[in-house]
Amino acid sequence: MTGSAGSKTGTASEGAGVAAETGAVATAALLAVGADALAAGASLDTAADTASAP
Repeated sequence: MTGSAGSKTGTASEGAGVAAETGAVATAALLAVGADALAAGASLDTAADTASAP
């Protein structure tokens, strides 16, 4: 891979914008994973409740 890390020209504010966007994407991904985990946990709870019902 040729080229230096500083070869892309841009302002500090552009860099901050990219960092913020990356953070937002990461947060959205974590929220999506969390929602999936909650849904999976809820279905496991329901299955356990159903199994333990008299």
